[in-house]
Amino acid sequence: MADNKMHMQTNRNVVLTENPPFPKNMVLEVTNACNHQCYFCGNRHQRRKRVMADKKLFFSIIDQAIDLDVKEMGFYLGGEPFLNKDLEYYVGHAWRHGEGIPYIYVTSNGALATIDRVRACAENGMKSLKFSINGGTRDTYKRIHGCDDFETVKKNLTDISDAVKRGELKLATYITFVTCNWNKNEVEGFKREFGPLVDQLIVGEVNMQSGANVARDEMQIDEEHEVDHAKWHVRCCLTAFM
Repeated sequence: MADNKMHMQTNRNVVLTENPPFPKNMVLEVTNACNHQCYFCGNRHQRRKRVMADKKLFFSIIDQAIDLDVKEMGFYLGGEPFLNKDLEYYVGHAWRHGEGIPYIYVTSNGALATIDRVRACAENGMKSLKFSINGGTRDTYKRIHGCDDFETVKKNLTDISDAVKRGELKLATYITFVTCNWNKNEVEGFKREFGPLVDQLIVGEVNMQSGANVARDEMQIDEEHEVDHAKWHVRCCLTAFM
């Protein structure tokens, strides 16, 4: 579906040194607010005030990142990026018509990722979009996400997939599905239904989220298994709030 050149995230080099260079990949949080309350997500337990990113600070960070030759930038972290109505402008500022950050990506729960919003982000330089969908049925989805948005997310994803297949939208698409005791029996059915809609569907087990997931012990499938975080690349994560 997508051009292989857009899959830059799979080609990162790990640098192990006492004085590492500035990271080539950064994640910026455009908001810490979220429209979902996923049971295994630490967002619902945060004590920070829920706000949108400060534009002046955000643009300054992006400009500095470009000067430092950052190659990848993700607009997400603890909140839902599409809650920020200026998301496409942040993407555009980072991309600068190909003269800024080469690879810009977003992770979303998908409920607000309508085809119009996604198209606007893609036209401004977003190269990939990853949906976080953690239920194979409407009931399980509602139980885990805390919102009855299963059909809305499915429609948004289908609209995007159709636009990509028609050649109207140049965008790499992904889904992550976090398995837990509540949805472990729905994985194969989910793959069959949603897999054809995206470039890649990634399944992983619930983890501690660096201690933020207080429900992990309740949700974990295998109590003896712990996620190997060493396989994930270290990212430079910044929150641009006042």
